Amino acid sequence: MPAPPGGEIAVVSSSPPRPPIIPPKPAVPASVAVENKVGGPAGSVAVPEATGVPSPLILQLQAAIASGNLIEPKSASAWDLYQRLSQDQASAPELPRLRVILADAFLAGGKQIVSGDVRSDNVTARLEDFRRAGQMFSRARSLRSNDPGIATLEKLSAAEALIALQFYDEAERTLSPLQDAKLAAAQNAMGLVYLGSLSDWQAERSFKRAIEMDPKWAAPHYNLGLLYRSQQKDESLAELEAAATIEPANPAMLVALGDEYFARKQWERAAPTYSAAIKVDPKNDSFHTKLGHALYSLGRHEEANLEYQRAREIAGKSQ
Repeated sequence: MPAPPGGEIAVVSSSPPRPPIIPPKPAVPASVAVENKVGGPAGSVAVPEATGVPSPLILQLQAAIASGNLIEPKSASAWDLYQRLSQDQASAPELPRLRVILADAFLAGGKQIVSGDVRSDNVTARLEDFRRAGQMFSRARSLRSNDPGIATLEKLSAAEALIALQFYDEAERTLSPLQDAKLAAAQNAMGLVYLGSLSDWQAERSFKRAIEMDPKWAAPHYNLGLLYRSQQKDESLAELEAAATIEPANPAMLVALGDEYFARKQWERAAPTYSAAIKVDPKNDSFHTKLGHALYSLGRHEEANLEYQRAREIAGKSQ
């Protein structure tokens, strides 16, 4: 080979050149790939930067929601944890998802209270529940300000709290704007207002409207049944039977029905109804006493005496 200018000869390596080493990118799980399709060009997948281990606050928030600790205890509730997360810039990407979950939890918790076991004979004792529901709705509204229905539920919880305080005029004024919302809970609450105001015919009309809107809700059937009982109307039995059928695990419904059977001297139906209530709440001495009365009326004196004995034992332990 002729020497190049300068007299030097270029040496060619006999081994082929090595390709550059490029470390593989971490694999993206299929679920992440699907979630990140939105917003990118057709056929492309937008992959977020790896965020590492989630913040312990996120795990605590999820646990608080799952356990129902939405507004209590202080500093460990779901609401307090969310407020702390909102100040953590590292958790910012998770906030929109957590906001939706928390708002849904507040709405579900509040609705369970205002549309749950709201009865004429327990409404006074549930004052704190109604206040708690109001707090849940208020927080849900702050998280989902574009939902006008939340404000309606917030007013309903306030009205039920006023009923518990026996402020019937104020409760009626609060409920009046909700009559067009077609909420069974608002009609049931208005029925309780009219009961407190001693307007039985208006109470009856409101409870019936609540039943028409939600026939599978036990509370208005129960309230109407007690109203008919106070008026000595035969329709009381059908309403109390409906309430107990809808909520067979509610001892109040069962005992009210048992009392109705007993008053009509239908002891053979009263006894098993009281027994069903005892299965739900075996430590209630009055239930055992009622069952004893029904059994005694049936001539089953030995069984009745056993129930009386159980009632005395339970009452003795509670003293």
